[in-house]
Order: sequence, then C-alpha cells, then structure tokens
Amino acid sequence: MNLAKKMKSIWNNVSERQAHLGESGEREEMYMRYKEHITDAINVDNKIIIDFGFGGGLLGEYLFKNHSIKKYIGYDISERSYKKASSNLKDYKNKELILLEKHQWDFKAKKPNVIVCLACMIHFPTQIYMNNFLSDCNISGGKYLILEIRDEGKIRFFDTPYVNKNSVIRANSVTSEYVAGKLCNYTMINETERSHVDCKILTFEKKHGTILA
Repeated sequence: MNLAKKMKSIWNNVSERQAHLGESGEREEMYMRYKEHITDAINVDNKIIIDFGFGGGLLGEYLFKNHSIKKYIGYDISERSYKKASSNLKDYKNKELILLEKHQWDFKAKKPNVIVCLACMIHFPTQIYMNNFLSDCNISGGKYLILEIRDEGKIRFFDTPYVNKNSVIRANSVTSEYVAGKLCNYTMINETERSHVDCKILTFEKKHGTILA
C-alpha cells in the first residue's frame, strides 16, 4: 500500500475525536482554541482562509458563525472528514473543500490571506512531506501562517510512517527553529506552548517586500 492510501486508511478509521469531527462535546473546546490562537491574534474579516487538515470543518464553522470571512478553503485526505465537513458547512456558500488524492497542493493559486494548520503537522508522515508543505506555505503569498507542531527539541520521524494506528498519536517532531528556517519569506511573531505535551503554535507574518519564488 502506498503512503497516500495508507494515510487515507488511517484517517478514515481513527476515532472521531482524533479526526476532530466535532463529536463528543469537542466543538466548544475547538472553538476556544480558534479564538485564542487565531482570531484573538489576527484580523480574519474579509480574508481568504486556508485550513489544512480540516477534519469536520470546525474551523470553517467557527469562522462563518463569528466573523465575516471572504472564503474558507479546506484540505483533507480523509473521505470521512470530507463528508462530515460538507455536512457541517452545508449552510455556508463561500467555501471550498478539497479532498487530497496525492501529496499535492498549490496554496499560491488560491491567493490566501491566512494559512492555518492545527493538530495536523504533528501527524505528517515523512520529513519530505513536511518540507513540501512548508515550501508551499513559504511561497503562498499569505500574510499570516498559523502552524501547530510537536517540538521535542529535535527532529524525529518514524523510519516507516503509519506502521499502526498507535503511530498516529506521535508521528513526528520538529523544532520551531527548523520550521522558521524553511519559511524564509516570513517572520515568526508569536510562539505559544499548549498544555498538550511538547505542542507549540507558531504564528508567522509575511516579510514586507518579499519576492515570491
């Protein structure tokens, strides 16, 4: 089974809470996280927001309910998440949900103002996947990036990603310095530690006068 198919299989079958589908009272908890780490930090009104790893589309739901965003664009690899997010966001018009079939995305073409990736980079399967994602963020043109990582003070990826369901819980570790080093078009303006062990949320702002590759 190739990596993309293995990722789909894992994320279609983990618990609904691990997939952040909004079940079991999770909605209010996630809304609080979005307020603290996103909308209290930056102005999202009239902005195009990319949500990488949308799960149940809870970020889009929160933004549509509480703010006047221009458009919500979500990416996910799980058919189950796509179905759930489509249901949760059915009443909102300015949205685009993208079901990834391969490890390919083009953020720059979507002209985002903000790219958000919470509770997802932690589970990226390989360092190459991580680097490709950061590279696309770097040339996206978005004003802000809000990224959650697991920082154990070292870079660590499993030799064989997604060996079993347990590996979903602790897939990889990168440092905030590593991420910042890959985002040369951006300056890190905030680093917040979460109560979750080793987790940090990093906020980046695009440098003035940056020429995109």
